[in-house]
Parts: sequence; structure tokens; C-alpha cells
Amino acid sequence: MERSKWRSLVLSTMMIPSFVTMIPQYILFSKIGWVGTYLPLTVPAFFGSGFNIFLMRQFYLSIDD
Repeated sequence: MERSKWRSLVLSTMMIPSFVTMIPQYILFSKIGWVGTYLPLTVPAFFGSGFNIFLMRQFYLSIDD
């Protein structure tokens, strides 16, 4: 995939409101048996959100060589 397509994919995740994905996330976590544990709070944090990825990329682009 080209860089622009990846960038568009990451930025498009920022456009989806979090309450829209709340029920599908709950269904996913219940199917894999994570409801009632700390795993849904910790594991997704390792992958990062679109906003965090965007900020890190912009920061790295601002660093002079």
C-alpha cells in the first residue's frame, strides 16, 4: 500500500466518533472473553490511536536532520 493510502486510513479512523464503535467493541471483547478483565483497557493502548500516530508523525517530520 502506498504511504498516502496508509495515511488516509489512519486519519479516517479519527473521523469516526468513539460512541459509534462502542457497541461493536463490546461485542468483540465479549466474544473473545475479555469482558470483566483489564485486557480491553490495556491491549488496545499498545496499538495506538489514529490521533497519537498522526501527532508522532508530525513531530518526527519537524525534527531537523
